[in-house]
Amino acid sequence: MTTLRRISYQNICLFDDTDRQSSNPLKDFIFYLKSTGITGLIDFAYSNYLDSLHPKISIKDNLILDAIPKSLIKDNLNNFKQVVSEVKNPYLQNLIHGIGDINTNIKDASPETIKLTSLVKALLSEHEYIFLVNPNEYLSDKYIKVVKSCIKYEVENNLKTVFIKADVKELWCDISTHFITRDKDHFYNKSKNPLHNKTQIKTQYEPTYDFTLIKKTG
Repeated sequence: MTTLRRISYQNICLFDDTDRQSSNPLKDFIFYLKSTGITGLIDFAYSNYLDSLHPKISIKDNLILDAIPKSLIKDNLNNFKQVVSEVKNPYLQNLIHGIGDINTNIKDASPETIKLTSLVKALLSEHEYIFLVNPNEYLSDKYIKVVKSCIKYEVENNLKTVFIKADVKELWCDISTHFITRDKDHFYNKSKNPLHNKTQIKTQYEPTYDFTLIKKTG
């Protein structure tokens, strides 16, 4: 049995490889983790707009694929409600509420709703590593702030390690604990963000999820 070795705890790592644009950010992410000495299966969740969703099924079914333990999938609607009601991260609750009607098919959803679904799917999962590609894409400033707080909460309270690869890196420097760069010989380097604010999150509100938006089907 392969033993997984965690490379860090409570880290938010921002890829800063401006000169190396890749058409396959997921491959870059896996390659980086492998370069740190991790072998075998990597326990991660991935958010990259439609690339991390199934477009022909509903938002609810997309979320259930990662959010609900396989042992509970039989009664997926009620179990999804249970999983959501037990989420302690108030910012994640806010993002879930922002999705709206989860019975909507992904192909019929707005770009912002698709992006929120992709982010929630990754952040709601119990995976150790979370990899987010352009997490600000299609989101209003309001939701970008909520996403930042949500990421910080998951890292500080649920011991997640989050990796971010963004076209607009400046947006994510304020929450990043580390920067990951790659030199001319393709070796990765990880350095601390000297401006990182280590202040703990203080929850200022308790957003709620409107379960009336979940309509039982079938």
